[in-house]
Amino acid sequence: MSGIVAAHGSNEGDLLAYAAAVEANSEHPLAKAIVAEAKRRNLPTLQTADFEALPGRGARARVNGKGIVLGSPRLLAEGK
Repeated sequence: MSGIVAAHGSNEGDLLAYAAAVEANSEHPLAKAIVAEAKRRNLPTLQTADFEALPGRGARARVNGKGIVLGSPRLLAEGK
C-alpha cells in the first residue's frame, strides 16, 4: 500500500511536485515511481539545485529556493 498525505496548509499535488523534483536524478526505484506519478498527473517541473543522495537514507536538494529532504524514518530522526 502507498499513498500521499499532505500536512495541513499544503496539498498533495505540491507535495508530489517537490518530491519529484528532488528525485528526478535518482536511480532508486521509489524515486522513479515518484517522478512517474508526478508526470502522470501533469504536475509542473520544478527547478532544483544542490542535489545530494544520502545512500541508504534518502536525498535532499533545493527546490525553487527551498531546502527539501526526502527519506527514511532514520534520516528524519537524524534531523538533517
